[in-house]
Amino acid sequence: MAVKSRNIVQSQRKTDKWKHTFAYFWYDEPHIFEWGQSDFDRAMKKYSDTGINHIIGFSITHFRWSFYPWWDIINRTIGKIVLACHKNNIFYTEHHSASLHFCLDTPERLAFAEKRVFGKRKGSYHNWPDFQEKCLGNIIIDGKNLKDMFQIDIASRKPHYIDEWGANILCPNNPDFIHVYLKYLESLYKLGIDGIMTDDILFYGSSSDEIRLCSCCYCQEKYKRLTGYQLPSSDAEFEEFQKRTNLLAYIAIIRFREESVRGFHVKVKEHYESLGLNPFRPNYSATEIYWSNPWQYCFDRLPALDWVMIENTYEHIIRYSWPEWLLEHNHRFALARYRRIPAAAMFYPHAKDQVEFCWALAMTSGIQYLGTANCKPLDLNPWEKPLRKFEQEHQASMQHADKLARVAFYFSRSTRDLYSEYEGRTRENITSWMFACELGNVPYDLILPEELGELSRFNIIILNEAFVMSDAELDKIKRFVESGGKIIWAGENAAKDENFQITRTFFDIWGFERPSSWNSYGKGQIYAINLEDWTGPLRRRVLGPLHMIKDDEPNYDYKSPGAVELALYRKISGFISDALTEADMTLQNAPDGLLCHLFAAEKRDHLVFHVLNAAGTLDKPEIGYVMHRDPLPFPMLGETMTVKIRKPDGMRFDSDCEARLFVPTEPDRKLELSDSGKHLQFELPLKFIRFYGLVTIGEILN
Repeated sequence: MAVKSRNIVQSQRKTDKWKHTFAYFWYDEPHIFEWGQSDFDRAMKKYSDTGINHIIGFSITHFRWSFYPWWDIINRTIGKIVLACHKNNIFYTEHHSASLHFCLDTPERLAFAEKRVFGKRKGSYHNWPDFQEKCLGNIIIDGKNLKDMFQIDIASRKPHYIDEWGANILCPNNPDFIHVYLKYLESLYKLGIDGIMTDDILFYGSSSDEIRLCSCCYCQEKYKRLTGYQLPSSDAEFEEFQKRTNLLAYIAIIRFREESVRGFHVKVKEHYESLGLNPFRPNYSATEIYWSNPWQYCFDRLPALDWVMIENTYEHIIRYSWPEWLLEHNHRFALARYRRIPAAAMFYPHAKDQVEFCWALAMTSGIQYLGTANCKPLDLNPWEKPLRKFEQEHQASMQHADKLARVAFYFSRSTRDLYSEYEGRTRENITSWMFACELGNVPYDLILPEELGELSRFNIIILNEAFVMSDAELDKIKRFVESGGKIIWAGENAAKDENFQITRTFFDIWGFERPSSWNSYGKGQIYAINLEDWTGPLRRRVLGPLHMIKDDEPNYDYKSPGAVELALYRKISGFISDALTEADMTLQNAPDGLLCHLFAAEKRDHLVFHVLNAAGTLDKPEIGYVMHRDPLPFPMLGETMTVKIRKPDGMRFDSDCEARLFVPTEPDRKLELSDSGKHLQFELPLKFIRFYGLVTIGEILN
């Protein structure tokens, strides 16, 4: 029997997902215990007035299992939010942790929860009667004890405890967990929610060197049935597993964990489809390139996904962390392109300049923006309103756009998941090269394994120690070169197949020794380089205070890019530009820190040129430390920059086409444009660009 709901009419689900403008709504203790329907109605009216039409919930009750005794009142609150959203033509997606449960067995852990969760949301566990006792006690749901659903650590034989969350974690292979969770979701569907975000379905691990296994009876039975291997059953066996002594068993465990996570999401999808429902499914991942995925979170392979998002986490300082986020945006853009859905970036700004910078970072990346001040509903709206208005006015340029680049980096998922040196070699090299392209304004793209059959649009593919590659992957790379493409071969690529059964040398693959210059292969060319000579320091997100922005703590460890690092970036970007027979884009008089990205509009009727003022953002203040509240500099960029763009193949420009500059809250300006036949050139007045500018070239068709 279909679940009876009062959600927005089903026909509206088919609306263009790019038309959704997101915001988070934090519902905490005042909303749960004090607010009435009229309070929620007024709140959602404010969101609607800002241009928001899709709310994602976030709550002090995020670890939903710990609040089982209060599910009824939480659901009543969600019902009020849903009703208020629908009154204002806003979609509502319910978001919570599907698997985390507070572990409060020591005073230290209780204090951690009080500060990390309750305190930062202006609440207290004391407001939830007997909260500690109920969390530690036996939570019985449908006759099943929640404690029996936890992931069990092989080494200690106790439930996994995750330090950074202060929680135990439930096992996605446990049938009782699956049963009670699907039943809980059904109670939410009856409230009329439009979407569901089932967060934190994963296994735990802190790095590629620490994969923590679940030894519950369900994992043991399923792993043996699917692979023929036994899970480690002693400390000695577990230590051997961590050493990867038996590579086949290690690989089998990694794939088993990933398939278990995916299988849980498949069951969620099958369940709501059996009820005649088709809710929105946004989901996010904080990192895909910068980490070796020790959680085996199958983000790329989720069975249902309507928006692919990145969470640019709140504890990191926006001004200095953006390089990692910007590079991660490439992965979300590529995954969204492959799955034909939008990508989006979630930020936690808490000042006007941070809102502007984060929004500009998303727009420049060709993805949607989602901003929330941590645990503070509504306060970003006045700052967002002109930016949302700008988005609406330029939908034809900012939605469904295609990257224009003839250089692409290959993201080898198997290397990330299986190569023991991914975080020490591959990651450092690919991020150095991509960041060099950003600073040098060399247009580039990132391609996924599923896109290897579509390489003809590129001139150069860069492999940055993609150590693990299947025969099928390698064959597609070789065909690209044979057909006339160029490969930059950094480090050891394709040295192992996906099962680590085949070992390949450069000679095995190409039939000649590693060349010290461009070497012909078929109609194309290969250039092999040593990783060590072309890798810069890892430019990562910069940690601020972990718990509360108001407890602003200095970070003394941050280092600005030095002369040697910047020289390496110039060397890399210059090498790539020289390898192209003709640059896609050249800039004259470009100031340092000005980032420019080039796209083609969906209808390919005009070019879209984004400009982001990141100048000075990575400079360490003279005071000697960095903090959350450090302002974005947004310095004056100079007078005029000359932009020369190679006309993309297949795009035509009339002799009377225009170039126009658009800046939020400012009048648009016509730019001086010339057409040489192969190139378009315009003069960009930089004095009008404080934090962001949009240039369009061509006739915009509605």
